Amino acid sequence: MRTYLPFYEDEILETAVKRILTVYAKAYSDKNIQQMQKNIIDPFKFMFDTIIVNKGDENRTFQMEKQRQSDKTITNAIGEFHQYLLGNLPGFEETPSLPTDIRKRDLTVIAEVKNKFNTMNARSKEAVFKELRAAASNNPLSTCYLIEIISKNPEFEGKWEITTTGEKHSHPQVKIISAKKFYAKYTGIDTAFSDLFDVLPKVLNNVLPSSSFGKGYVKSDEPLYVSDVMRSLFDDSSKH
Repeated sequence: MRTYLPFYEDEILETAVKRILTVYAKAYSDKNIQQMQKNIIDPFKFMFDTIIVNKGDENRTFQMEKQRQSDKTITNAIGEFHQYLLGNLPGFEETPSLPTDIRKRDLTVIAEVKNKFNTMNARSKEAVFKELRAAASNNPLSTCYLIEIISKNPEFEGKWEITTTGEKHSHPQVKIISAKKFYAKYTGIDTAFSDLFDVLPKVLNNVLPSSSFGKGYVKSDEPLYVSDVMRSLFDDSSKH
């Protein structure tokens, strides 16, 4: 059944959201907070944050540290969320046993998924490029992509070129592409990526009441909505 989007079964979207809710529940659980208290906190940063940012309020600084550690866990989970959805586009699959993240079953597409354009340092870029170049060499009919979920240019698709030790490297089959462009290309729907973004509040409204993190949440006849602020960030996040 496809009541949310024409290119995903409802179960796929609901499973993706349930996974995120599980991570939120774990990240904000009492057990996780107790574990965080056992972790080594940089006392120098804690002191500066307390005095400069929080006007001597150590509890506020601790809450900020708790949020920071939870955010790191959740950010990783959102990367997996995107990989799961891309790997479940029609004709695609996830490839956990391979160096790359997803592929088209006919091997015409092999891809690595990154959540944001600025999350890789030079060494990481080189490692991912080498993985894609190796995949291209082993599959001469494949296009091997680095997919950026949040991209500097949401409309971009082109050759991926990296520079190491002063030398530029590229491969005719290795490209970089925005998630917006990738979704449009492989669903045939120009607005597929923004449609996905827009429908997630509806999925959440349906899934949240039955989750452990949604205890007390009452399903609304008017689902959660995407505000103008969220919409502007989504549309224009990197057009600068």
